Amino acid sequence: MRQSQLMSAGWLATPMLALAINTPASAAEDTDSVVLEAVVVTAQKRQESIQSVPISITALGSEQLEAMRVQGVEDYVYSIPNATFVNSGPFWGQTVSFRGISRISGKYEVVSVAVDDVSFGAISSNTILASHLVDFERIEVLRGPQGTLSGRNALGGSINLVTAQPNPNEYQLKLTGDFARFGTTLGKAVLNTPLSDTLAMRVSAYTEHSDGAIKNIGPAGGSSGYDYSGGRVAFRLLATDRLTLDASFGTEQRNRNFDNWTTGDFTDPAIQAANTAALASWGGTYLNQVDFFKDVGNNGANVKKDIGEFTRVEDTLASFKATYDLGEHQIQLIYGHFDYEVRYREDYDQTEYAWWMTDRRNETQTDSAELRFTSNYAGPINWVAGISYLDETFKTRAEDRIGAWAHTGGTPSYGGVDGGYVPAYIGLGYDQMQSLGFFANLSWNISDTLRLSAGGRYSIEDTKYASTNVFDIVNPPLVDPVMPATTDGEIKEFSPRVALNYDFAPDQTTYVQYSTGYRAGYGNDSRTVALGKPADVDPEYLVNYEIGYKGRLLDDRLTVSAAVFYMDYDDLQVPLTIPNGTEGNTSGFTLGYDMNAGSAHTQGFELETSALVSDGLRLDFGVGYTEAVIDQADINGVRYRDFDIPNVRPWTVKAAATYTTPFTNDLQATYRLDYTWQDELYWQGLLTNEGYFIDNFQTVDLSATLKANRHWSVSAYVTNALDEKYYESIGWVEVGFRGRMVYTPPRLFGLRVTYEIGGSK
Repeated sequence: MRQSQLMSAGWLATPMLALAINTPASAAEDTDSVVLEAVVVTAQKRQESIQSVPISITALGSEQLEAMRVQGVEDYVYSIPNATFVNSGPFWGQTVSFRGISRISGKYEVVSVAVDDVSFGAISSNTILASHLVDFERIEVLRGPQGTLSGRNALGGSINLVTAQPNPNEYQLKLTGDFARFGTTLGKAVLNTPLSDTLAMRVSAYTEHSDGAIKNIGPAGGSSGYDYSGGRVAFRLLATDRLTLDASFGTEQRNRNFDNWTTGDFTDPAIQAANTAALASWGGTYLNQVDFFKDVGNNGANVKKDIGEFTRVEDTLASFKATYDLGEHQIQLIYGHFDYEVRYREDYDQTEYAWWMTDRRNETQTDSAELRFTSNYAGPINWVAGISYLDETFKTRAEDRIGAWAHTGGTPSYGGVDGGYVPAYIGLGYDQMQSLGFFANLSWNISDTLRLSAGGRYSIEDTKYASTNVFDIVNPPLVDPVMPATTDGEIKEFSPRVALNYDFAPDQTTYVQYSTGYRAGYGNDSRTVALGKPADVDPEYLVNYEIGYKGRLLDDRLTVSAAVFYMDYDDLQVPLTIPNGTEGNTSGFTLGYDMNAGSAHTQGFELETSALVSDGLRLDFGVGYTEAVIDQADINGVRYRDFDIPNVRPWTVKAAATYTTPFTNDLQATYRLDYTWQDELYWQGLLTNEGYFIDNFQTVDLSATLKANRHWSVSAYVTNALDEKYYESIGWVEVGFRGRMVYTPPRLFGLRVTYEIGGSK
């Protein structure tokens, strides 16, 4: 099935590209007016055309984000070749990886995230990625290690989120209302207003509500509904002819009931039988049939839970930037603060019995600062250099409870309300990273056709980590354990990068690139160390070799971007477990630890193309392939060779067709189709466990938009039009017997209305 679906995607792309290439420029009534827009990015910390940057980049502009109705990372990540996305829920986060480089283990991220040049997410980038996107100018996704300019934990790449900035010369008011299935409503507002000749303000806000696609018919009741709201205010002050000051503050609150998933366990008779046997081993039986309505998946499904699950998130994001222009030089001081708190409650066993539940809290605080110097010479050489500092702290508290009947040895109770729970586990964690970096990058136009980009970053990182827990089902209540002294570590690392462009034709370039990245080491849990496992996990290092091509062809009606890469991994950090009752583990549950696997590599290619076939028809296509292999690893005295790195989808395909046709001078319609194909995925763990495989899937989204008078637009849309039921997540197979989780956005149809006015001051 995978091969046939992939061939279908290839057949879809072939006529698109062939039609675009064979369509002469004269096919348009006015060739000069029908061109693909030029895209400017800041991937190398200076404004440059995306066509000239020797990095594999996907850039999504504001119009494209609006057309795709992007609100979160899951709405755009499937548009990125060689991008893997696993949605583990609001608490566990949005896990993104590129080119087979993923956070399968380790305490630190492999993809860096920046918002308006402010870096976040050394420990937990999925927190900033989980925030809603309301008023953004552009999203840039860079693939391959970005250690030179993005610094620590950018092995796989980086994501740059660029918000829309206040404009002192323009008034704008944009209102959006969205009404969709399952009682889902969304309201957004954006206001840009000049306050004086030199001061402007931009305000954005949103509120969203949903009744939820899934109903809980168990004792706790409720649904997967939610209420989200947030806002941001930004100011721009042109203090002098040379000095510009930017400041912003945003906040968000998200309250949702249980996660929008059903478990795959109860769609499989064999797994359901295993769950029934597991409960029987505790002395219980299912008093009522567990019916998850498997034929409808989560597209209006029911679940049975005895716990009122919820997720509560509060986050704030503030930033400040001062830009001083000296003509040939520019100085920027950039500061950002991010605070993210989440509380999460889950029915671990996902049944109507008082069996096992968890209550967890995380808090992330990040302060980031950078002093940057940039040249703007008329000659062939320019550069950027600076100093960056990041301080991020991550705290977590977890409490697990088991049914009181399990503690007393009684009969399993139906519902937590009647039977109640007693504490069984309390875990505490603390993680801090402080990072200081000195970076520089030089751009040299050696000749009219040859360009060199070279740079490096020297990083100094200090890490502190501590964790502890208590597990006792015999003597409740439990008290919080005493946190031990932190395990401290330091790493000093130089990350070079060199790239060479050769322009062999106007608007066509090919490049070769050598880039590097690293991820800090850390210590293992003291309990696993006491059982003879490694006390420390060494840093991991990555070297990337890349050859690419970028071109604008056919009078700027066709763009092509392609790259092939080979990445060499050293000391890959990987996860392992010690099941209860093995290797001296008498804790009562599985213990996890990490180790360095030795050498590994990933290799593959990416291709992206956009074509204006005619005045109204635009076709976009992207495909990526990654082979990610651990060359060798010694696990419990056994040497394993040539096995796959987990959390990698080998093939990813994305295609889109947009057709715009005018009816009158003031009325036009736009039709859009988005197609996605994602390969199968082995989620986690080094040694194969069939329970952790996720099948491939494909989705189709459709929309039709009517725009009138440059002010009004109405859009009707259907997401997941094929009603595909696919997995975006897998729960712990060993805990709660949850297995595969259907985290599919249900087939959703809706109507979006937008009103916009504005003009020059």
